[in-house]
Amino acid sequence: MTVLRSRGTLMTCFATHGMMIARWAMLFYTPQYFIAARAWTPAKAGLVLISTNGGFAVGGLVVGWLHIRRAGSFYL
Repeated sequence: MTVLRSRGTLMTCFATHGMMIARWAMLFYTPQYFIAARAWTPAKAGLVLISTNGGFAVGGLVVGWLHIRRAGSFYL
């Protein structure tokens, strides 16, 4: 509980939670939309997520690199 008393840590936890809700909602509902509204096959609707997951991967690597570079407390 002492960690959560830090306002910065608590706000980071809330922000991360909100981002993960948005991410998983998008990953779930995007193929559902293409299947139901556009009458695509499930395989074709799933292919839409390849670019999305690639963007998440590249974004995570860039943000991690910027954090390591800025904070200087982590080493590769």
